[in-house]
Amino acid sequence: MAERQLHSDTEIYKAVVDLAKFSVLAVRQMPRDVKRIIGDLLRDETLWMGVLVLRANIARNEAKVPHLVELLEHLELVSMGLRIAHELGFIARATWAQSIPLVASVGKQANGLKTHFTP
Repeated sequence: MAERQLHSDTEIYKAVVDLAKFSVLAVRQMPRDVKRIIGDLLRDETLWMGVLVLRANIARNEAKVPHLVELLEHLELVSMGLRIAHELGFIARATWAQSIPLVASVGKQANGLKTHFTP
């Protein structure tokens, strides 16, 4: 019987943690009133994505797919929050540019896993 990998050792979990850490640092640039709106969204969504990675890791085969789909939905909210923060001038262009590969990494891995486990 193959040993199951801890969710915290997977590449997707590490990518989600990197995105969460980045989001925390990005929020520090935002004005106080915006932190409560966009900052809370980024924190909550990225932390929930970690839970979804755990759930996907626990599930077997095609049962992983719903958790990965939900993770992608939360990722879209994070991406949207970062884009809005950038377009409204609450984070620097360079900061927003740094977020793009982080978001892409999580999305690529989640989509790859979803495709792999879709019957």
